[in-house]
Amino acid sequence: MTASMVDAQNIKISSYEFSDGAIYQGEMFRGKPYGKGVTHFKNGDKYEGNYVKGKRQGQGIYQFSDGEKYVGEWFQNQQHGLGTYYYINNNRCEGLWFRDYQHGQGKMFYYNGDVYVGSWEYDKREGEGTYTFSGGASYVGHWKNDMREGYGVFDWGDGNKETINKNNNGEKTYSHTYNTAGAYTIKLDGKVNYYSSNYNVAAIRFNISDSSSDANVKKIA
Repeated sequence: MTASMVDAQNIKISSYEFSDGAIYQGEMFRGKPYGKGVTHFKNGDKYEGNYVKGKRQGQGIYQFSDGEKYVGEWFQNQQHGLGTYYYINNNRCEGLWFRDYQHGQGKMFYYNGDVYVGSWEYDKREGEGTYTFSGGASYVGHWKNDMREGYGVFDWGDGNKETINKNNNGEKTYSHTYNTAGAYTIKLDGKVNYYSSNYNVAAIRFNISDSSSDANVKKIA
């Protein structure tokens, strides 16, 4: 039975104390919070929104005592559905939530102007996503466990692009596209383990010193 199905004549305005000591003031039905109300928690948190059978369900705003805030859908006392979370460091995440986790498609607006748009799994960037830096550069590709992983393309915003991939052996490969033709010097930190003298397919393969992450990939000058 939803709040809209409850006979309005049976709805009463009253107060209620939860088992954890939180105090609720608002609409009640059969002795439990049901409908719109406000709850003040002992730790200083505050929730204002909808309840069903004594649990946060529907639309609501949860204000944490440390200044963080969630605005959106709830189900069975958990952030669940569409919502926006405001972090204390001024980051803001908009999108889908699943049992209190960022899960599904979402957007993260970082305090420094960077933006991530893509897939999340349990509060971590996972799957396909686009990260746009405040300066205009961007990364489009795959993420795993909150890190860039697998295929991806860095676009530096000036015509230069960096492509990262993995071959069948799990080895990372890097290729660079310049915005203008010319002679360039490329510096790599590693050890050559393969060299091809084939004129049509010239290649040098390195063991990159930091092969576990692309976090330190920088624009090639």
